[in-house]
Amino acid sequence: MLLLSGVMAPLLQLDPASGTNLALRDVCMLLVATFGVAYWSIALNPQRFRPLIGLGILGKATVVLAIYGHWLAGNIGWQLPLVASGDALFPAPLLSLINRKTIPRRKGFSRDVLVVAAQAPPTKIYR
Repeated sequence: MLLLSGVMAPLLQLDPASGTNLALRDVCMLLVATFGVAYWSIALNPQRFRPLIGLGILGKATVVLAIYGHWLAGNIGWQLPLVASGDALFPAPLLSLINRKTIPRRKGFSRDVLVVAAQAPPTKIYR
């Protein structure tokens, strides 16, 4: 949204931002990016970043409440609530994580994989 505001704003029926509204839009986009880093951290190591799970649920819930509140009040069209529907669905896997007593470490791409790959002997390529 931050980089494609000229394209996305008309599709979502957002008024052009200027002055202080432009600054607030940029701050909101940076907060979204910050939450993205938190979600990525949770995905890489849910046990270590468990405290961020509750914050993620709270963040998603407040976004949904704000967007749907404006939609129900008639302040915005249906496009932005449609985008926010993803925020309404996203907390479900986070809730399942927070309700577990232990969170298994995710297998797959992580720093450990990079260390093992760096120590592996080079493979011979046959042609």
